[in-house]
Amino acid sequence: MTNDHLPLTHHHDGQVNKTAHEIENRYSGGEKLHSVLTDEIHHLRSADYKHGHLDSQAFKHDLKALEHKLQEDHVLPKIHIHTSGKHIGSFETMGSAKVSSAKDQHNERSSTRHAGGTESADTVPRHAGARESTDIYPRHAGHPGAVKPEKKEAGPTGPSSGARSDTAPRRESPPADTVNPSPDFTDTRPAPAEPKADRTPTPASNGPGLSHLKETIDRAKAEGRPINMVQIGDSHIEGGVETPALAQGLADKLGVNVNYDKDGIRNSKASDALNNPGFFLKDINKNTDLVVVSFGSNDSTTQAGAAYKQTYQHLIDEIKDKAPNASIVMVGPTDGAYSGRPQSELVGLDSVTAQQRAVASGVRNGSYFDIRARMGTIADMNGQHLMAKDNLHFTNGGYTVIGNDIADYIAEQVK
Repeated sequence: MTNDHLPLTHHHDGQVNKTAHEIENRYSGGEKLHSVLTDEIHHLRSADYKHGHLDSQAFKHDLKALEHKLQEDHVLPKIHIHTSGKHIGSFETMGSAKVSSAKDQHNERSSTRHAGGTESADTVPRHAGARESTDIYPRHAGHPGAVKPEKKEAGPTGPSSGARSDTAPRRESPPADTVNPSPDFTDTRPAPAEPKADRTPTPASNGPGLSHLKETIDRAKAEGRPINMVQIGDSHIEGGVETPALAQGLADKLGVNVNYDKDGIRNSKASDALNNPGFFLKDINKNTDLVVVSFGSNDSTTQAGAAYKQTYQHLIDEIKDKAPNASIVMVGPTDGAYSGRPQSELVGLDSVTAQQRAVASGVRNGSYFDIRARMGTIADMNGQHLMAKDNLHFTNGGYTVIGNDIADYIAEQVK
């Protein structure tokens, strides 16, 4: 199917052109085509939300325009993107014209989506005309998952050197209805050093506490039902590794089944969740038991003051209105650098953490986890091979560690 006569007059054409440019750049840079297309079409979809609802006609138009643009620029001359029915947003390709050199094909097979994505498990070369297809809607990012506690066999404990030896799953794709992972990543970071006597350490936690969550978990166990968790945030959450690791960690540590949803979009700030509640808050309701709020990296590009505190407070209030019985865990940003400037540390990390912590101190059934205090600096994380090359996002192993650290923190709070 071609769209040679498609008029490109829609107000989102600038976004479509940007999306096409991102697809070409990321694919030519070595990222896996399937992952790039899935990711960028998802971003395009999020741009078509109006007042909390998807403008289906605008999304359909943008998909057609994107297909036309990729064909016209000879990036993917034989791509077909479905624009109707239950498969809307899914796609089929027959190779590319500009970026299918032997080197690119090798990179496509072996690369890792370091920008908060999934690691490729495809080790079988695709021939030049191989047809690749995917169905990403309605199973888009945020598709619910269910996790059961993992049965562990008795065996030797971790290193005797005092290092932590947490075992957690690696995820290769967005979560399915039921997740039964096998652990294949071991966290061997040294335990945090004791603070010096002349220095007052910054507490990793803050807030009234999670005693209500403990009651919820105990009640769920007695009733034989799972707890319902939602995590919202930016590209760290959109990538699809951190949230399943968190859910599995909670299931294993607390002995309760966990149903989860994740709602994240790259480059997002706390204000974006307020401006687009139809996406970020759509899975939060009166049946939600736990909400994990994971914004901060993109907020930290500038110093945060009273206005940011007010925005973050408003977001937490909106969550409480939608889920009055839920406990809320607010997770601060990790150490990181500006996008595209891996040697330039984000200037607002301290101020964002301080403002978030101030809000958390007054949240009923809430608690704040300063994960930056746990994970350490960029150099610390690189020393453990947890960060991607951009010094902002993480490897799959890094996101698994983050998910487990949050689970550890929650488990400690509900003891």
